[in-house]
Amino acid sequence: MLAGILLIPFFAKAQQEGHEGYLFVRNTSTGLVELKWITNKVLYKEGYNLYKDDGNGNWQKLNATPFIKPSELPAEITSADNLAEPIFKMIDQEPSFEAFQEGMARLFLLIRAVKNNDFARAIGLAYLDEQITSGEVYKYRLTAMYNGSEIEIADTSIVAGPYVQAPPPQNVELDRKKKHVDIKWKIDKLSYYGVLIYKTNMSTGETELLTKEPVVVTDEDLMHENGKHPNYIDYAIDKETDYTYELKVMDYFGEEGKGTGAIPAAAKDFDPPMEPFNLKFDQDTLKVHLTWMSVLDDDRYGFNLYRFTDTITNKIKMNQEVIPPDKEFYWDVVNKPGEYYYVVAAVDLAGNEAYSGAIIAHVRDVIPPKPPTNLKTETDSGKVMLRWDPSPDNDLMGYVIYKVIEGEEFHPEHYTLINDVPVKETNYIEELHKNVKTAFRYVVEAVDTSYNRSVFSTFSVARLPDHLPPVSPFIRNVTLAENGNEIVIEWEANKDDDIYGYNLFRVDGTDSLAPKNILNLAPFLKSELKYSDEAISPGTKYTYFLQALDSSRNISDWSNGFSALVPGKSVSDGIKLKSFSAKMRGAKTVDLKWKANDPEHVLGYVIFRKEGDNNFMPLTGTLEEGKYKDKSVKSGLVYQYQVRMYASDGGIVKSENKEFKIPDDEK
Repeated sequence: MLAGILLIPFFAKAQQEGHEGYLFVRNTSTGLVELKWITNKVLYKEGYNLYKDDGNGNWQKLNATPFIKPSELPAEITSADNLAEPIFKMIDQEPSFEAFQEGMARLFLLIRAVKNNDFARAIGLAYLDEQITSGEVYKYRLTAMYNGSEIEIADTSIVAGPYVQAPPPQNVELDRKKKHVDIKWKIDKLSYYGVLIYKTNMSTGETELLTKEPVVVTDEDLMHENGKHPNYIDYAIDKETDYTYELKVMDYFGEEGKGTGAIPAAAKDFDPPMEPFNLKFDQDTLKVHLTWMSVLDDDRYGFNLYRFTDTITNKIKMNQEVIPPDKEFYWDVVNKPGEYYYVVAAVDLAGNEAYSGAIIAHVRDVIPPKPPTNLKTETDSGKVMLRWDPSPDNDLMGYVIYKVIEGEEFHPEHYTLINDVPVKETNYIEELHKNVKTAFRYVVEAVDTSYNRSVFSTFSVARLPDHLPPVSPFIRNVTLAENGNEIVIEWEANKDDDIYGYNLFRVDGTDSLAPKNILNLAPFLKSELKYSDEAISPGTKYTYFLQALDSSRNISDWSNGFSALVPGKSVSDGIKLKSFSAKMRGAKTVDLKWKANDPEHVLGYVIFRKEGDNNFMPLTGTLEEGKYKDKSVKSGLVYQYQVRMYASDGGIVKSENKEFKIPDDEK
């Protein structure tokens, strides 16, 4: 029997030493809600806390003090359960509480807590919630006290109602063998603790419980057995007797769940027939004629013919229907030359098989391999990367690659062989000069070990990407038109062969940190070398920059910057602060307030601060209101504050500096 002794998998230790766990919940037959919890440490020295959602998202603690291990068990528990006291005393028999949490004692304690709900409540691992209304949804949260801090363990919820037995295990499978019965089921460690198995002898009608203790199997158990081992093996069978099995779960409250119902495991004939002998073959191109001899058994049903490729490991049954017992030959048609292994098996009415010895049939290679498929090309700077799906032939030597200039693909004499030696991989990289712009068509050909060559694969076209940006453009002139209402920007045409067009950008005002804003919705065509900017304001300085784009949308570096000043008085010239104050609020907060005389033309404010002899640095992002609280000052230091107003015409107006000394902390 494969059955782990762990209650649930003890998780791998995380950043904090194993604070994981589960919180289980059920409705009781008396209309209450019962909760039980299982964690890595089993018991926390500082105890657990249990919370309940009041329905408004507020968690109310259900316990006045943490659930914690008592100094001794109540007498009614020790008298009702003769194992409770010895298991409980195992905790104090360990050298320390930490040693208990690493040893086997915690496992015995936890198993007892699963089987005995009174014991679990007594040692602080379970709780009965009596404040229940049927039909309501209740949410619970479990935490543990660890080194003075509260750690979340698990959440759960339930709809209050009648007690319901746990459903049976799912996906139950029985496999009757000659000397045992293999039983599998779906592992669901969150739904149940273990599985109970009942067996009925159909000859006597007697039913017995096979598993005195629930079978506990984890995913790790089956992984250790490479997923091939059953969850439970019943060796106590008679090969000629019929049996039925019924499985039930035991939940984490020690309750037995519903049964699966009787699952039959009928007796079978496991005795194979006499094996065939003298298996031979003849070959006709891709046809293999196989013959054999046999001794006729009373329950002979016929024959199955199996073929292997490469080695005798992966057999394939060649016949769809069983070959009749009086037909001792078979024609097998293979799809390619090579070595093929064959065995023939006699099969009886029960499906038992007996195999002949194996033979090897050599089929000569006179057929070219199939071409590779799904040829694809990717390009990078100076590289063409090819990849394809392999030819399915087993005797493949490798692949050769050809290329031809696009448009010449129908002239085989123009094809160029790229690799002299066939490559075994299904990918290849050809190095080309980075400035090559010619499009090529590539094809791949498969070559087998007999030097048979396939037809060409389908074409794949490749063109090297253009990663070279155009040269930086040059702004030739920026002038204010005679009418004074527009600025005319003119630039030189780029000399790049693949130039596509230009983008024009403008910086408003004199702020060195101001962004470059694009003026055109779509790139100017390469023939457009001038633009008139009409969105200008008096008294404002505008600086223009240009970028060029090529046909691959590569972008050049910035052009030279060219500026123009529009005569007149700017909006920013008329903006100033009417007031600016700085006051101390509390121990370490400076309350700044200010007012602008023309707030409609102010886009925003930024507070700059200077600490001691350092430079002014921005303290805030853009503010819309004339107030700010600086809570980052330090005692004993001198600060200077400055308000910078950003006008709608791009100008910046600076206030006078306000100096403020922060008092020293009282000693």
